[in-house]
Amino acid sequence: MRDNNIDFTIIEYLKKPLSTKSLTKICKLLAIEPDGLIRKNDSNFKVLGVNLSNMNYDQ
Repeated sequence: MRDNNIDFTIIEYLKKPLSTKSLTKICKLLAIEPDGLIRKNDSNFKVLGVNLSNMNYDQ
């Protein structure tokens, strides 16, 4: 991105979690549902046993 002179902001989400508003904005920009941000095949996620089919946009 730097090589193409594209402005960007690095967000260190592990140090400071994103707000619901920020996550919603990102999903809209990417045209994805919130579960598209989740690493569903990650072992840490699988351990949680979360059923994403029951989730809605506010959860």
